[in-house]
Amino acid sequence: MRRKAQAEVITTVLLILIAIVAVAIVSVFVINLVRSNLGNTDCFKTIGQIKIVSGDYTFSSSNNVSLSVERGQADFNLTGIGVVLGTASASKTFELYSGAVDKVTMFDGSSDIKLPNPGEKLTYIFNVAGTSYSNSSQVNVFAIIGANKKKCDSSDEKELLIR
Repeated sequence: MRRKAQAEVITTVLLILIAIVAVAIVSVFVINLVRSNLGNTDCFKTIGQIKIVSGDYTFSSSNNVSLSVERGQADFNLTGIGVVLGTASASKTFELYSGAVDKVTMFDGSSDIKLPNPGEKLTYIFNVAGTSYSNSSQVNVFAIIGANKKKCDSSDEKELLIR
């Protein structure tokens, strides 16, 4: 009878140890999964914060696309703005960073590209003459954030008025 009682205690201890080991193994996977996904939360701050402003300064022609972009009030490290210009058959992605960007100028003609501060609206002119994406009918913008230039999902998309 004494041996039977010892066997039950040993069985109980073994089951508890197996449960502890199983929890430890599962927690390692869960912790790694959570850590890898937490790095993606930076882009949540940018949702709806880079907007295309419709109006007189946002249009497409055979030579240029004029695009007014407004930044919301949220505080995040905006290092660039991605702009996708497209037609039914072709598209081109531009990455706008402070300084010179090929085929892009500011509305005032300056080739020194600036990024909008919180609450600011800026207009960019894209030279699309002779390209497959001239007369672009669609524009899409997204935020580029941080020192590693992480590209966030699309923040806004609009149909362009073709002139």
